[in-house]
Amino acid sequence: SGIGRLCIGVQVRVTQKGEREGKEAQIILSKCGYYTVRYEDGTIGHFRGRDLTALTAPPADMLSKPPRTKAKQPERPKREMLTGSGERGGSVGICSATGGGNGAAGGNGMANGGCV
Repeated sequence: SGIGRLCIGVQVRVTQKGEREGKEAQIILSKCGYYTVRYEDGTIGHFRGRDLTALTAPPADMLSKPPRTKAKQPERPKREMLTGSGERGGSVGICSATGGGNGAAGGNGMANGGCV
């Protein structure tokens, strides 16, 4: 099952059947469950995690990093409900704060933000 997690810097053994089976390499890149490894001769290989077995523990600096946090989402502009007789005869719409739309302010919904 291996010594540790698969992450950048870990020495691994290839378990996938083929010409590279049993070869040792170091993980140099990881993304979405796929790993790019560099063999001792400098060549590169690409594998799924299930095709690699960790031979060393993750480097200490990989273990001490704080967990990632989600980036704060930008605040959305406020919307207001407009009702009224407008040009189109009593239509109701949710319009952007900049106006426009087919509600009380009139218009065709395209000017200054439009309706949603």
